[in-house]
Amino acid sequence: AVFSLNYRPAPQTDLRGQLADIQAALRWIAAHMADYPVNPNAVFLTGDSAGGALTLLTLAIENNAEAAAAFGVDKPSGIRFAGAAPVCGAYSSASLETMGRKLTVGYDPNRRIGLEQMLGVDFFAGLEAADPKFLTAEGLAFNVDLPPLSSSPAATISLKPTIWRWPPPCRAKAPILNCSTRSRAAMRLGACVRHRHAMA
Repeated sequence: AVFSLNYRPAPQTDLRGQLADIQAALRWIAAHMADYPVNPNAVFLTGDSAGGALTLLTLAIENNAEAAAAFGVDKPSGIRFAGAAPVCGAYSSASLETMGRKLTVGYDPNRRIGLEQMLGVDFFAGLEAADPKFLTAEGLAFNVDLPPLSSSPAATISLKPTIWRWPPPCRAKAPILNCSTRSRAAMRLGACVRHRHAMA
């Protein structure tokens, strides 16, 4: 079975509202899973672009009580995702106030600036508890027990120098991520973000 989840786009709601919409849908799926031909031990989550970022944040909410609270989710769905494929998402969107100009794996201060220009500053309202711990690829990889991740079946990593531009083309192909090795996971999530914006 395949479930396609809808969520309110910006400016109809902010990031917390989008994550709440996803959680409402996942709670419904969890309550009705027995009505469909679904193996509850083989449920995967995927999303592209904004959906890719929401996929990764949803995994954080489902696998870490502190992340759930930080994003305003009282009760996650309880679905134990076996894996996920977040594609072309903005995985590191921490604020400049919490990160300063500190560069970590996959973090670029221009990411948040671009998102705020596109979505509005209020899109990130109420996320102080999540920022930066759950709003960077490195923070997610080090603080959340993530299931295996892949953003493309034909995965590659680009080690070319990064040249940033806005809006970015979506050409990312990232490897399957084995998050049992936290630093490798953070590096690969960061590499996916960097590759996405690298100019040929």
